[in-house]
Amino acid sequence: MASCERQLPHYVLMGMQQQLQNMDEVLAGCERIVTTPIPHSYTRHATRCLLVYLLGLPFALWPLVGWATVPTTAVVAFICTGIEETGNQIEEPFAVLPMQQLCQVVTATCKETLEIYGQS
Repeated sequence: MASCERQLPHYVLMGMQQQLQNMDEVLAGCERIVTTPIPHSYTRHATRCLLVYLLGLPFALWPLVGWATVPTTAVVAFICTGIEETGNQIEEPFAVLPMQQLCQVVTATCKETLEIYGQS
């Protein structure tokens, strides 16, 4: 490790240590989320139930709304499949979150803090 011209103040070091501990706790939580298994049968079952519902919907709506069944079914199918897709994305949040950009912000902030105190 290179010798530093001047040391960071104690309060800055303590704050950085606390932030590192917080980041470690968040990382542990994220690892628990990623490693928690979600049975494939759960997702398949939800999709099959939605499919059965959407296939039966026109037969239930026809006596009530006639030809408006087609657009009504399309709107309901759009909404329900959107909710189902959102659920699938929530099951694996790190695939859709901008993790690379978040890491770049953290890195830039750390570098900025070190530059402020004459470290590099």
